[in-house]
Amino acid sequence: MMNSLMKFDDIEGVEQIFEEWESRGLSYDFRIPNFLIGSYCRNGLLRKAEVLFDRGLSKGGVPTVITWCHLASGYIHEDQVSKAIEALNNAMSICPPKFIPSKETLRTCVEYWENQGNVEKAAEFVRSLEVEGVFSSVFCEKLWCFINK
Repeated sequence: MMNSLMKFDDIEGVEQIFEEWESRGLSYDFRIPNFLIGSYCRNGLLRKAEVLFDRGLSKGGVPTVITWCHLASGYIHEDQVSKAIEALNNAMSICPPKFIPSKETLRTCVEYWENQGNVEKAAEFVRSLEVEGVFSSVFCEKLWCFINK
């Protein structure tokens, strides 16, 4: 139901359904608030996403890789790249095989380190992508070339 409402950008409808779900006191599953967190981040409502995220944590929820990627994207859109990097690192630490974060997020993080002149952090990031199996060694080598250009 929430997914269908999101296709029509009906955030208010999704919020109502979410509130109803949350009021039932079921075990907290971050897959449910992820609909709202993602929508908030895409629509410039990062603070609302953070509040919902914190509320989920306080209720014993465990963020998914999607949760962290939504937040990373939201932080990038708000030009808070250091927070985006932290969120992306959290995503990478629980990343399932074959999951690929958005290219925009990856590119922004690499460009951030490039602009900061922090090759060590960039190297650490690229190594984590390869170690976690997010990308092949060939892709990581291309990312290295981009960093070292």
